[in-house]
Amino acid sequence: MSPRPKTPIDTAVRRLVGRTAIAVAIVLGCWSCRTTPTLPASPSGAPYELIVTGNHELSRSEVIELVRANLEDFAREDFREAHLDDAAYDLAKQYRTRGFAFVDIRYHVESREGVVVATLEIQEGPRVRLADVVLDGNAFLETDRLRENFRRSTVLRAEPFDRDTVDAELDSMLDEYRDEGFPDAAAEIEYQFSDDRTSVIARVTIREGGQQRVRDVSFAGVEDVSVSILQEAVKGFLDGPFSRAQLFRMRSVILDEYAIRGHPFVELSEDSFVDPLTGLASVLFRVREGPRSKVREVRIEGNEITSADVVRSRLRLAPGDDFDQSKIRESQERLFATGLFETARLDVTRADPAGDAVDVTAKLRERSPLFTDFRLGYGSFEKARFGTTVGTINLFGTGRRVDVGGRVSSKNVRGEATYTDPFVFGSDTQLEVKSFDERRDEPSFSVARVGGTITLSRPLFEFVRGNFGYSFINSNAFDLQPDIPEDEGPRVDVAGFKWGVTREARDNPANPTSGSYLQFEHETSAFALGADVNFYRLTIAGSTYHELRPETVLGAGVRGGIIAPFGATKQIPIQERFFNGGEASVRSFKESELGPRGTDGHPLGGEGSTTASVELRQAIVDPLQIALFVDAGNVSSRAEQFILRGFRFAVGTGIRFVTPVGPLRVDVGLNPNPRSGEDTYAIHFSVGYAF
Repeated sequence: MSPRPKTPIDTAVRRLVGRTAIAVAIVLGCWSCRTTPTLPASPSGAPYELIVTGNHELSRSEVIELVRANLEDFAREDFREAHLDDAAYDLAKQYRTRGFAFVDIRYHVESREGVVVATLEIQEGPRVRLADVVLDGNAFLETDRLRENFRRSTVLRAEPFDRDTVDAELDSMLDEYRDEGFPDAAAEIEYQFSDDRTSVIARVTIREGGQQRVRDVSFAGVEDVSVSILQEAVKGFLDGPFSRAQLFRMRSVILDEYAIRGHPFVELSEDSFVDPLTGLASVLFRVREGPRSKVREVRIEGNEITSADVVRSRLRLAPGDDFDQSKIRESQERLFATGLFETARLDVTRADPAGDAVDVTAKLRERSPLFTDFRLGYGSFEKARFGTTVGTINLFGTGRRVDVGGRVSSKNVRGEATYTDPFVFGSDTQLEVKSFDERRDEPSFSVARVGGTITLSRPLFEFVRGNFGYSFINSNAFDLQPDIPEDEGPRVDVAGFKWGVTREARDNPANPTSGSYLQFEHETSAFALGADVNFYRLTIAGSTYHELRPETVLGAGVRGGIIAPFGATKQIPIQERFFNGGEASVRSFKESELGPRGTDGHPLGGEGSTTASVELRQAIVDPLQIALFVDAGNVSSRAEQFILRGFRFAVGTGIRFVTPVGPLRVDVGLNPNPRSGEDTYAIHFSVGYAF
């Protein structure tokens, strides 16, 4: 039978297959060259070969890379076996860091037909996991505290066993004892392996010894600063542990007392005596105060974009001022707080040999002034959410910020533009001007809002910031459900003054484990201020967090508000009312479904609302957490009926995947007492904690 004639398609396919095969061969060849490193060449050109046997965890290529320096020495120095011995040692060390505690590596060198053949025989043995660290003999320091030193090798982290790592952590534990005044603290460690040698328990026996404590601190050579001031500064060290670390801390406190009083070049030496019977220590500090200094010059370096005037407005020292170290620290903190700099350091140098004057140099490294921010999220009500913001943090080098952005979800579209002057007239007062245009779909209605706010804010106390501003918002509720009266969703202008205070004292606002947060805000909308509706609105939110033990956090939060009409206004428009239920409130309800409802069951909202939550978070395996929570909340139809009763509850559990910007969260909230028409549970997917 004659062959089928080739068509143009056949020819094209054959060419494609052929060229693809050639390309694959080239890629594989290049990959082979890249992943199969050659042996270091001998300077004399003498041929040699390396044979690796018994390796399963590491490939031959990885073995060569790990001991390349040893092989280079081996080839360069006429194949001396000592370098192969070093290679075997270094390779075994690498295996042990991967958990192969019983690895055994042997080597030999022979000549085969004029070729030097070096062989590494690897017996890997089983991979070992550290099952537990058991501590015994500790009376002064608690076991949980000591176990923190072994966190890198705990069973929860599923780390392979590495004896060197555990030994280093043991040294860290003993350093902690010495810091607490136990100079003779010692420990022995015994490793108990399982029968199959795949796990090990480290048993640590501690001998604490006696503790040394500070009995008294005295001073010699003090002239300008009174002894009573120095005694007060070190008062907290008395009857505390005596150790080299504590001496260093005392020195730092004394030097700081002098530095904030204008003496930056104090010289200190100390003598100490420890009573061998009581362990009580007496410490004598000898002081050479040096002169009191003034600031001669303030220099600024590294500000390629930022105006020098902006930098100086953040500094707390100027030429002619008395030197004060506390103002140096405060200036650095103020420079960092601007967000304009990656690093900001203030160096102090002698301006003359005597030290009567100092120069202060602000050494800066600026951040890029332009930024783009993208945000992705998900909520059980809004579903997928996307947001973006673009702008500059340093407009024309003035430190002012301008940004535009928006966010989009299936229920919400919002665009906004913001202008921020973080230090109005060089002060700590911040001015923010914001405009926005938004449409949002709620369970009972949709609302379109357009407006803007002007806000002034400034620090009041430590952690506390106050704000005052004016806002104007045109608000239009539409697509009301049939059981919502039409007169409850008019087009209205809300305009008036807002003021409030915020106290932010959490260790990490995105992932708090300790500290607290409190926010209070009051708003007045009135005809005289440009509004169509008169009301007072008061909101408050607070939360507190406590680390019960490492990786276990108990959080509690309360949020509430009340809005009350006055004057000619008799009813609050539905778009300004409070709603409850959802991923960030009572989690046994879907979004806004807790509270008064219309005849067909749609949420009506109310003039008052409260939510209280308690949540226990437990880390499982980094970055996963589990949580147990209880929520309680209510909604009051009228402000005058706002009282703490009629609460509905949620009892539930959840999983969190912790990220630097907050957790990805799944919560299941059970309704312990569902009413007619209510669900027995709700599932919420969201980003960020509920409070």
